[in-house]
Amino acid sequence: MPLSPLRGEAAREMLCGPGEGDTVGHRHDNLIANARQLRIDSPLPERLLWSRLRNRQLLGLKFRRQYPIGPFITDFCCFEHRLIIEIDGASHEFSTEADEKRTQWLASQGYRVIRFSNDAVLENVDHVIGCLMSMLMPPPPSPPTSGGSSLPAKGEGSLLEINHGY
Repeated sequence: MPLSPLRGEAAREMLCGPGEGDTVGHRHDNLIANARQLRIDSPLPERLLWSRLRNRQLLGLKFRRQYPIGPFITDFCCFEHRLIIEIDGASHEFSTEADEKRTQWLASQGYRVIRFSNDAVLENVDHVIGCLMSMLMPPPPSPPTSGGSSLPAKGEGSLLEINHGY
């Protein structure tokens, strides 16, 4: 049975870079242990949002919780859309410079980062989910750029009958 691509040396190279020494491997192992502990010690806003993201509840997308990417542990990550969701508590009020550097590094790796405050999640998790849905849903198709109307010509359309069971 093949090993998961996130185990051992392959994980170290993916998360920390190729050809790194034992120091980086040890750092990676610590990062994994820290991520596991963060999952156990999740604050209420993260647990609340996780209850709405887990098991592909949001648009059928897979989210990971407290997932290491490079030197950072992200709160939530959707690889399919390269989206990271961060829930910021009171401690983030004083670390805006560190948060900005983290966001810039993650953006340089191709991720979009969206941040919500603890209060936003606690006060209206449905609004947070709505914001995420609007970011993750595909845009509507563009209208044709030339050639006139996108409606079928007379006699070319089809009749669709909808029965609501009345």
